[in-house]
Formats: sequence, C-alpha cells, structure tokens
Amino acid sequence: MTPVIIFLLFQIIAQNWAQYLSPIIVRVDKTKIVDQGQNIEFSCWLQNYINDTISWTLLRKNQSPKLLTLGNTRITADNRFTSKLEHDFNKPSQSQAYIYKLYIDHVINDDFGNVTCQITSLKKPISMAIELRVRTHPMIGEDISKDMVVNEGSDVLLKCNATGYPQPRISWKRADIQPLPNGDAIYRGNVMLIKNITKADRGRYICVADNDYVMNSISYHSNDKFDSGQNADGLSRRSVTINVEFAPSIPPSRNVKRNVGQAPNMRVNAALECFIEAFPAPHTWWAKVERGGSGAEIVIENNHNYEVTYYPDSSGHDITVSRLNIIEVQNEDFGLYKCYASNTRGVSSLTFTLYESSMAYNQYGGYQNTIDPFMISFALPNIDLAYYCIRSISMFVICYATIKCSFF
Repeated sequence: MTPVIIFLLFQIIAQNWAQYLSPIIVRVDKTKIVDQGQNIEFSCWLQNYINDTISWTLLRKNQSPKLLTLGNTRITADNRFTSKLEHDFNKPSQSQAYIYKLYIDHVINDDFGNVTCQITSLKKPISMAIELRVRTHPMIGEDISKDMVVNEGSDVLLKCNATGYPQPRISWKRADIQPLPNGDAIYRGNVMLIKNITKADRGRYICVADNDYVMNSISYHSNDKFDSGQNADGLSRRSVTINVEFAPSIPPSRNVKRNVGQAPNMRVNAALECFIEAFPAPHTWWAKVERGGSGAEIVIENNHNYEVTYYPDSSGHDITVSRLNIIEVQNEDFGLYKCYASNTRGVSSLTFTLYESSMAYNQYGGYQNTIDPFMISFALPNIDLAYYCIRSISMFVICYATIKCSFF
C-alpha cells in the first residue's frame, strides 16, 4: 500500500471519526480594550463542530449573564449586537473547524464586562470568556463629600471617588489657588484629612480625577461646564465648599481709621466704620463710653443724633461693615466709641475715637465747605456780594460786600 493511499485512508477515517467527537472551543480572543463609541469584533475558534447550539453572552458587573445571540440569531433587543458562524478557512483540511464571531457597534461603558462564547447543546456545556474593557473618561458622581459647615479647630475629612477605565487617579486642590492646609499646592489621594481647621482654610476645594484618557469626537461631546463632573480636557472635577464657624474678629489692620477728627457745631457729620470678620454673620452694635473715667457704656440706637447701618463688604471673605454716622457733631459727641460684634462662637470689640478738629471734614476725608451761598444771600439780601468764598490750602476765607472778612 502506497503512502498516498495510506494518507487518504487516514483522512477519510479521521473525518468520519470526527462525527463521534465532542465539539470543543479551541481558543478565543485575548482581552479587548477599546474606546467608548468604537466598533469591536470577537472571535471564538471551534473544533469538531457540526450542528451544536452555540451562543454569545455578556456578563456585566453585578448583573446576571445576558444572552446576546444564539447561532446567527440575535436574541437581545439591542441591535448593536450581531453574530456570524463561518468556516475556518485557515484549516481547509478540517471541515469541522469554525470561527464564531460577535460584533458590537458603538461600544458603550455599560458593555464593560466578560463576553462569553458557549456551546450549550452538550450535557456539560463548555465556554470561554473574553474580557471587554471600555476606556472611558473619569466621572466623579455622588461619591464625594458634601458641602459642610464645621467649627474652627475641628478635623475635617474630604472624600472623593471616580469611575472610569483605566482606574482614575484622584487629587485635591483649592479653587483660590492658595496652598492647601498642609502647605502643598496639590494633595494626591481620594481621602484628604485637614487637622485643626482654621478660618484661613475655609473655601472651595476641588477634586480632580484623571486617567490619561483623551476623549475623541466619537466617544464624547462636552460643553466644558465646570463642576459638571465631565470636562473636554479628559478630566473630571467636582468641588466641596467648607464653611468654618469662628468667633468675630475686628482686626486693627483693616480698621485703620480708628481716630476720626471733626469740627463741632458746623452742621457736619462724622462716620466711624468697623470691619468685622466672622461666620456666621455677626450681630453688631455700637456703644459710647461715658466721660469722667467711669468706663460706663451707653448702647447707641438710631435716632436724630445717630444712624447705625451694616452691610457685607464687597471683598467678601465673611467681612461685615458696621457704620456709625454721628449727625451734626456737637462738643458732647467727642470721646470713645466701641464697635461690638457677636455670633454663636464669641464676642469681639474695638475702640474708636472721635476728637475735636479745627477743620471740618466731609465724608471722604476732605475739607468741608460749611457756608451755603444761598443761605448767605438769603440772610444778607441788601448787600451786593462781590464774592463770597476763597479756598486756600490751609484755611477758608469768606468775604462778602468787600467790607468784611471772616477767617476759619
């Protein structure tokens, strides 16, 4: 018997014997990593396959397996999935060698999981799984610390977590570009501890998630709104605001005009302004220290002599301005005044002085012209006024009728 005949007989025997062999899955693709929005193909190589039942399933995280296709028939309602069984043309001598393929169009993040090729018609089904990893931009969801109000001196823990593939890295920074409480510009880690927090540490802290994934036009479109959780630069950002409750302080460095001068009996006002730093917003009031050394104080109320107002400073930073307006200063108004501020954390005060000046000042600190031309002409209707006012650097000179001058 010639070798050729022996070979042909062996092929015939092998092909007929294959009918009695169980089908097997020879191999499947290795782990697939794709960008969100791309199309992908999976292959499963079969041997000894004749008419067995085969399928593709998808096992997502924390879910039950989902049947996608059965043979060439799509089972899932999601039309992004299709399958195809074809002969393995790389092995023409083996008529029972097939490749079972699965196609997924426009991969989404929810497709992340294990894709499994399975032969289910056997008494003991066999299967092989392929890991599907979908590259996605980082996303900081609700797993982040909420805005908070804390007491000065307490410890504060900020937490932030993000989803995405590859696993995002988390860092923290301040929105005002100031150093973090530990002195660094950036803290790397999803949990940041601030020990013994101070009022200087209050403000907005930004959690940033990054996984080096650069989004493309297929997978992502963004209006780049800050704090939306998604940004076109491939990063995700969310912020946490910390408000620190602290007792009022009236720093002398902000209250530089603590000594104010004014001329008495000139129908001019004097203003004392008190800059207060506090959170929560303080209750403010003014008191006048009685003369004579007793140190007794009289709380000032709004009346025809005094006007007390308060408003938030335009600079923000929990600054409140309390203003005492002393109307038409008289001799008895000179002396010491105290600005008070209190909240749930404490009380603070600062002393101001109103002293007698030979010059009258307006509210802007300049000289006050206290002569009203209308009043002069009304009081002296029969005098021909050549001129009524000359102002110099050091004095006011008021002249009228060319016959009389008064120096102030």
